[in-house]
Amino acid sequence: TKNNSPNQINLINLSVIPILDRFIIEFMDYEELTFVISNNKIVKENISQLSKNDQQQILYDYAKLFTVEKSDPKEDYTYYTLNFVWHDKVEIKDILDQALALTIKNLEKSVFTELEDFLEIKKNSTYSRDLEKIRYLKEQSLIAKELGLKNLILDEDTLGEILSDKDT
Repeated sequence: TKNNSPNQINLINLSVIPILDRFIIEFMDYEELTFVISNNKIVKENISQLSKNDQQQILYDYAKLFTVEKSDPKEDYTYYTLNFVWHDKVEIKDILDQALALTIKNLEKSVFTELEDFLEIKKNSTYSRDLEKIRYLKEQSLIAKELGLKNLILDEDTLGEILSDKDT
């Protein structure tokens, strides 16, 4: 059976999307940028008198001043260019440092969560297979007892063959 749970989808993302692309996707969702910009002293002062909706819109507008462009696929290697418009070169360095650090932290958390989910799925799958094998062996044991084969002893190779035949 195919598992189409959200965890399964995350596992696919973890294995298919390169980590740099995932970093860019995370950075460009503007969550980290709007958070960092909202803590900027000048921005904070400029939007403090506005409604929450207006504040969010202005923060989003500021975040959209940051863009990331992927190099032309015809290039020998892939690179990204970060473009931004900001009024203060010192502030922009601080904003970028904070936003990039927060993006790394969030991406790291996301990847570890996906790995933990993957481990949990693998553990559950192994546990289910083991329970199925135990059920099968108990059933075979009962059949053997009913046939009077109580004292039949199999070596490990024969038992392994029986179990692997059962899996196929």
